[in-house]
Amino acid sequence: MHTRYSFDLELLSQILMRQNEKFNMLYTKYFYGFEKEGATVSYREGKAIQGHYIQYKYPILETAIDLTLQKAINFPIADASILLPKSQAKIDAERIEAEELEKRIAAMDSREKRKYEAEKRKKERLEADLESERLLKQQIDIQKKIVASAQPGKGLIMIERLRGLVRIENGDTDQDYQLTVTNADVTLRPMKNHKNRLNENDYGFLAYGRNLPDNSEELLREVLKTCRTQLRAKQNMRQISDLSKDEIQAIVDARNGECLPDGWYFSGRFYVDQDGQMQEEHPGLETLLKQYLGEANEGVGEYNRQVQKEWKEDK
Repeated sequence: MHTRYSFDLELLSQILMRQNEKFNMLYTKYFYGFEKEGATVSYREGKAIQGHYIQYKYPILETAIDLTLQKAINFPIADASILLPKSQAKIDAERIEAEELEKRIAAMDSREKRKYEAEKRKKERLEADLESERLLKQQIDIQKKIVASAQPGKGLIMIERLRGLVRIENGDTDQDYQLTVTNADVTLRPMKNHKNRLNENDYGFLAYGRNLPDNSEELLREVLKTCRTQLRAKQNMRQISDLSKDEIQAIVDARNGECLPDGWYFSGRFYVDQDGQMQEEHPGLETLLKQYLGEANEGVGEYNRQVQKEWKEDK
């Protein structure tokens, strides 16, 4: 590398764009004209930085600080949910989807498997070809949001650093702590005030950043609430369409003598009507499944009422 040569970033970006036709097209597609907006707004950050204090009573989950609060630093935020980890429900749904895919692949014959693998490789090549464009667009979208975060009323905030007096969920919970979060570091210092704890109204954060009070204090509060044990989510009432073939078979096997129409009985292998006609399928299957779901959904309803109570008490 020739260290005696130097470029400013703008000149270097122009050189790279001229040398790479593809990135030049991407620049034109996503970024043209935006640099003027950035020059007039984004680079006048000094006047936009302000401090904002917010009371915050919830204990902090120490293990989540770097994945939530620190992740929020210098990132334009319109929705705090982007900081939350993947929910267990989503993890379970992805696992079930992967298992179903494995079953479908296992059931394919050799010709179907070759076709599936060819389509999979084609999709992966297409995604690889589009990856550079996706990354560039992602970064440009972030920069546009950074610019917007300096403008009141845009529904965006950007936090530069956080300082707070907090409690923690786990560990030594008999004292309070001073928490400082920056882009480069997280510091949680014990106050050693076991015998002189802070009052609940003394807990809170001083946030430095842009557009903090102008957009929504509630949004800042939601960002802080990502760094705690999350409230449980409600469960959906299950319908017949939600039951898999394996679940239906298990229900029938366990309740083969229930919900039979008049004149029917189960022989141990077949369902037999009063005329001696036999069939393998449960003749009252829909009624049987509705009965099962009614019982199962009673538990879901009780669970959801408890969750609703937790949500109400959390406000």
